[in-house]
Amino acid sequence: MKNLSGLAMICIALALAGCAGGSAGGSSGGSSGGSPDSGAGNAKSSTTASRFVSPTGTGAINLTLDQSQTVHDVDSGGAGYSIMVGLDTAAGALTAVSGVVGASTVAAPPSAGQVIYDGDFQLLHIDRDTSADPSATVHDAQGTMMLIADFDVDQFAAQSRAMSGPSPLLSMEGSIANSGAMSGTVAYVSGTDTITGPLTGEIGSDKAVGAFHGKTDADAMAGGFLLLFQ
Repeated sequence: MKNLSGLAMICIALALAGCAGGSAGGSSGGSSGGSPDSGAGNAKSSTTASRFVSPTGTGAINLTLDQSQTVHDVDSGGAGYSIMVGLDTAAGALTAVSGVVGASTVAAPPSAGQVIYDGDFQLLHIDRDTSADPSATVHDAQGTMMLIADFDVDQFAAQSRAMSGPSPLLSMEGSIANSGAMSGTVAYVSGTDTITGPLTGEIGSDKAVGAFHGKTDADAMAGGFLLLFQ
């Protein structure tokens, strides 16, 4: 079940300086307020950070970020991913994190051949024009994608079919271990923004599940995918 805590777009005010309309809630299942395009007054600029985390089996992320948004998508078998974005006030960093949930299990991977997987992905994008901007807008981008895994050479590649928002594009590629562990890179393009970063996941004969993150000097993003064998 996919669960988004917070609005699809919010404004993060750095150093807590006046994001018109309020600030976002801080935990999964909560709510957020705020205007998606409002300024942050005299707030300080901030750095960006992104990384992997280890969510619990229910998708919870044990991390405290101010004005946070969280997303988790976990299927009935316990496979899925979690995402969180927000402001790390101690580090002064706009932060995006993601991870495969602790209970994720997939069937053993095929030993050979090409296999197609299809399903949904979602990401949260902390968006600023420049690294000096005192506020940021969080975009919730989601859509469907197809992944082709070639178990003859233990590699995979995937690309989004459609995404909400102004024509962004998500693509990824990487390698598959004998255990079905996935590792690789992802690229997210939205307008003039291009964000790249690492990918981790698991793939089997039934499904593929993974998480990814990335950042630039101004922006940060984190996301995940849950795809079924076709």
